[in-house]
Amino acid sequence: MKILRFSIIAFFLSILFSCDQGVTDAYTDSLSKESAAFIGNSSCLECHENAYNNWKNSDHDNAMAIASDSSVLGDFNDVKVNFRGIESRFYKKEDKFFVYTEGPEGKMGDFEVTYTFGVRPLQQYLIPFEKGRLQCLPIAWDTQQKKWFHLADSTYSGMSIPPHDWLYWTNNGQNWNAMCAECHSTNLEKNFDLNTQIYTTTWSEINVSCEACHGPASKHLIWSELTVEEKGKWDFSGFEHKSIDLNTEEMLNQCSYCHARRSSLSDLSSNGEHYLNQFLPNLVNEESYYFDGQILEEDYVFTSFTQSRMHTRNIKCSDCHEPHSLKTKQEGNLLCLQCHNVNKYDNESHHFHQKTGKGQSEFMTENGFYDQGDGTQCVDCHMTGKVYMGVDFRRDHNFRTPRPDVAMRVGSPDACTGCHKEMKQQEAAEILEKWYPGSLAKKQYGDLFHDIANGDENAMYKLIPYLNDTSKSIMVRSSAIEYISRLNIVDGMEEVEEFLTSEDPLLRFAATQFYWNRDVNVDSKWMLKALNDPLKAIRTVAVINLLSMNYKAADSLSQIKFDKAQKEYLKYLERSADFAVSRHNLGIYYANKGETDIAIRHLKEAIKIDDRYYPAMLELAILYSRLGQADVAEKWLLYTLANDPDNLRVVSYMALLKAENKEFDQSISYFERAIEIDPFNPRFYYNLSFIYQEKNNLDKTEKSLLKAIELDPYNKDYLYGLAYFYKTHNDNENALIIASKLIKLYPNDADIKNFLLSFGK
Repeated sequence: MKILRFSIIAFFLSILFSCDQGVTDAYTDSLSKESAAFIGNSSCLECHENAYNNWKNSDHDNAMAIASDSSVLGDFNDVKVNFRGIESRFYKKEDKFFVYTEGPEGKMGDFEVTYTFGVRPLQQYLIPFEKGRLQCLPIAWDTQQKKWFHLADSTYSGMSIPPHDWLYWTNNGQNWNAMCAECHSTNLEKNFDLNTQIYTTTWSEINVSCEACHGPASKHLIWSELTVEEKGKWDFSGFEHKSIDLNTEEMLNQCSYCHARRSSLSDLSSNGEHYLNQFLPNLVNEESYYFDGQILEEDYVFTSFTQSRMHTRNIKCSDCHEPHSLKTKQEGNLLCLQCHNVNKYDNESHHFHQKTGKGQSEFMTENGFYDQGDGTQCVDCHMTGKVYMGVDFRRDHNFRTPRPDVAMRVGSPDACTGCHKEMKQQEAAEILEKWYPGSLAKKQYGDLFHDIANGDENAMYKLIPYLNDTSKSIMVRSSAIEYISRLNIVDGMEEVEEFLTSEDPLLRFAATQFYWNRDVNVDSKWMLKALNDPLKAIRTVAVINLLSMNYKAADSLSQIKFDKAQKEYLKYLERSADFAVSRHNLGIYYANKGETDIAIRHLKEAIKIDDRYYPAMLELAILYSRLGQADVAEKWLLYTLANDPDNLRVVSYMALLKAENKEFDQSISYFERAIEIDPFNPRFYYNLSFIYQEKNNLDKTEKSLLKAIELDPYNKDYLYGLAYFYKTHNDNENALIIASKLIKLYPNDADIKNFLLSFGK
């Protein structure tokens, strides 16, 4: 009925347009101010039949479907399977699909499958629960091997997942509304109410259809009914984004929301706006990637592709993939030879392998081998991959040159020894050097990322030139900013500061996220400027930074700007309040505002969502400590340490809590444990100096302060602490040396000026 209604509207509009040009102009003027509506893919078919037919039966078409005989691929013919000691039964009843398996609280029960999720190489099944939740069944159907398999056996191999665990299939970690929905349907709105915890999730089409990428089409449909002359007068601005002839950045904006590892800032708007208005992207870090940028966790292409030389040279998704069918445009090496010279690359003088037919893959699961070719295919060396979700082999879109020498140093895999299992990485590197003399002398950022992560200050200075090297990808340069910031060295931050006003949004995002200054007033000024950024991701990290430094506005204009940014940030947190991390951040937000009861409620809700979300437990301990309830604070800390003994923040806060309670020996023990975990953190040594001073151990007090300054030479607190220590213990000569250094670094600091005056200076 919706389609018919729009057709009728279009018909009457065409009559109006043909009768009165003045009415046409008035109508188009008013229409351009209205929002376009989603009208369904059947409205596209008449004019875009070829695109529609290519899309039909694609992965986007099959992203989600109502469970039926035509959509369900799994065997529901009263089949019994046994995984993890639990026997499950798949069966049909009155044309509906059911599974008898372990459910909430570990109790066996019958559950109806209402939707299919995905189609190849595996199909998952969704089961409805109370409060509008759909949950992903952990037993999936392997569409290649035609059998059931348990996702946890591969994805969480070796892990026990009890019913209270966040990852258990009826809990939030496998919740469709929060974890999956936004990228499998069109015009999806999650609609989570953080107070009732009810989802009223909606979509206009169940799968990824035309308007998911091209935007709502109601106005486009009306436009299609106009005459050529009338079309020429139509104003598209403000309601229809460019969706053909996209350049590489425009296509990233189009595709990356669903093909990136990120935190979404809002529901997908389908309007083609910049990706940094849509989400907070992951950069290259060791949580999701190997140090050399290879895929580690499920990374969804964006960060891999934006590291690549392909992206730097303006290659885009549709150069390789037909955008509607999603299939590659050519098979085998022909895909790459669209651009690369056949005589130079598609022969033995380049790849040094013979075409002997299909060879054994480097990747094997219990379901068999994944065919990778015989070393003559471009993808064998330049697009290695990993198996995710048990059976889903995905290629790394970095298009990297094999570097077994770098892989050997940073602990990552490499293409050569991935196939040649018997070969050592050193041997592979030597062979490559013979084949391509001098190729291994080229710098690779993986070495530097690895060394910085291990506290090597020299590596930072070697990485700094990458920041301005435009031959390097924007993603690598942005990730370099993150690594440089880790060492807390002023020289590095001075380099990062240059990118706070970069014309490139990703560099600006990284700089805003990771910049700090030894003067909090300077830091806050930069973050205030970032609140004016046109991109939401940058404004979001700026307001997070200001909140973390307990920023207090100096004037009404700054306060208005800060309040506006906080409202936007709060809206983002409330939208994602079904995640423990957002509840945790809501707790911090309200704690900073002094609304302790609300803060505690959100933090406890974070722990309810994920009982292993330790940051919320630490924040609770901090809050209870501030409230004077040290015993409650200690219980939360001890509980966390019992489950996560190497949690650095918890260990260090326990050390502070013990010091506050004047249990100095225990405090020293916890600080020593913190230093054992992270020997490059100067704050631990600085805090230790106070405890040693309380115990009247002057030698260790001085050594601790000197060590803190060695790790962070320009820190005002550490330098002032040492100067004060010397003066207190009548070493005026050394006290004056340190004070003189301080006044050069901080010429306007009143405390330092007064300290110098005490020497008659």
